[in-house]
Amino acid sequence: MFAIVLSFCFVINATDEPRSVEVPEVLKRAHLARADYKTAYFRFKMTREWPGYARRVENIEARFVGDSVYLINSGDDDGIRLRDPKTGEPPLGVSYTCQSNKTVVNRETGETWRLQGSASAMGHRDRDYPKPDYVDVRTVGLSSHAIQRKTPREMLDVIGSGKTKIDCFRVKKKPNGTQIVTLVSETLESREVQGHLEYEWEICPDMGFAITHVKRTFVHPDGSREMVSEAFSQYTEADGHWWPRKTECTTNAGVACTVEYEHIEFDRPDHPTELGPEIMGVPIGCPVSSSRETNDGGYYHYYLGDGVMVDKEEWKQIKDTLDLAPLHAFWNRQASLGRGAFPKWWDDAYGGLDPKRIAYEPDDWETYVRRWIMKRTPTEYYSVEKPLDEKQTRAAYAILKDCRKRAEPITLRVKKELSALEGKIRLIKTAIAARDKSAGNKSDPNQARLTAARKRKAELERPKELEAIFSLLKKRLHELLTAPQRVEPVGGEKITEPPPLPPRAGKH
Repeated sequence: MFAIVLSFCFVINATDEPRSVEVPEVLKRAHLARADYKTAYFRFKMTREWPGYARRVENIEARFVGDSVYLINSGDDDGIRLRDPKTGEPPLGVSYTCQSNKTVVNRETGETWRLQGSASAMGHRDRDYPKPDYVDVRTVGLSSHAIQRKTPREMLDVIGSGKTKIDCFRVKKKPNGTQIVTLVSETLESREVQGHLEYEWEICPDMGFAITHVKRTFVHPDGSREMVSEAFSQYTEADGHWWPRKTECTTNAGVACTVEYEHIEFDRPDHPTELGPEIMGVPIGCPVSSSRETNDGGYYHYYLGDGVMVDKEEWKQIKDTLDLAPLHAFWNRQASLGRGAFPKWWDDAYGGLDPKRIAYEPDDWETYVRRWIMKRTPTEYYSVEKPLDEKQTRAAYAILKDCRKRAEPITLRVKKELSALEGKIRLIKTAIAARDKSAGNKSDPNQARLTAARKRKAELERPKELEAIFSLLKKRLHELLTAPQRVEPVGGEKITEPPPLPPRAGKH
């Protein structure tokens, strides 16, 4: 949990504004700031936890046009999208387990389009069906509960609509400019519950009306207070907008959600201005499994573009007049994705298990070991003839810990030298740029210095000492296995003849 001390500091000389039942302007602006753009693109990781259930991690891309959104859910850090909710085990061997799910929610038309994994048909739901099950990431941190399917404006409308039983709002201004808005609910007088709720937002007007802390508290009749839920957010600035870079939400029931952004951008020229099935690569003629009944009583349609669908009979009449090459290319592309029963790294030809530059990145060694164990651990759907036992698994993590400990002084030294070298390269470049033009064709010694510095930088980015430790890590893991276990586990399509190794020159 973030240590934002100011979130709890109600300083003595803070001033209170008069009480009111009107939504304060500062709270309105804090909500509307989350939709103050025409287009946006986010790449983020969402981690959710519920008591008694396995931790759920999802890597998601979200592209917004107004309130409409295109989502790509790529699953967890291992590329696995489906897991047992209780145990957390992936159903390896099951179709779509390791394939992304694409969804377009067009709020203007009220329609939802979905393309799952390598399916050759997309799904469709219209406004008569329930809203899709996804969290509008723009609202995370506006409420103490992360799981919100409303837009920022819809959340604001709920506050001011009378659905929230409001006794009053209080606004407290602090000397540093922060404002604390408290919503006091009407007193609850039921037999089971007596008391009232308070919702509190801490807002920084100087940071684009960023909400850094929000909490929900139950106040008992005797004045004692019980925290129900709260959220903390850290902000960054991107394309002129203040946006959370990390938000953590928790409840007293043990529910938790964390959203960490990897990339944020707004209103860029290359952003699409409309969202429909086309953005998922869907061509004219794509079959559609729809909630909308056809004239012949079925639920199967064919896509004609711009959100238009026709039934089977109409499609038969017009298909011969259309260029179906894009449709066939789409089907071939989808088929090439395979069943998605195993992650892409499963059959890596070199044993790298996918992470880039893994031999030189000790932080990625944990990913390697975790995946090495996963390939040798059976689940309900994935069998292993000679699986690892608990002792071998513990030993694998002990090897990882030892190897990372050996790598730590090397990485610290390399990081320090790289920082100094990058500063040196900048100075050399400045000297070259500022060289007196009157030097004519005379050779500049700075050019040789720059070449040597760049060569040293390339060496530091691939330290042989780290590569040697990683090679040792792999060797020690292999030695943990019994002879029968040293046969590679069978997963997806095996690569029988690995392609030539890529050249080592340059940075990946």
